[in-house]
Amino acid sequence: MSNPQDSGWHEELMRQKYNDPRKLKDFLDKTYGFGNYLVKIRRNRWILCLPEQLKDGELEDIERRIRVHYNPH
Repeated sequence: MSNPQDSGWHEELMRQKYNDPRKLKDFLDKTYGFGNYLVKIRRNRWILCLPEQLKDGELEDIERRIRVHYNPH
């Protein structure tokens, strides 16, 4: 995924797993801009790192929009 520096990032554990990292990267690039996020995989769990803490419900909204991006029909 993108390669920003690790310091100062807020980690959000994603509930879903993503089989096609290119589609996930494409969505995150369009949403946050290239280099403005980081995705880590730790113990087979996907972690979204952003420069700012997400508000309540925001991660659920992001994952919903990613699912729509994965399955546009």
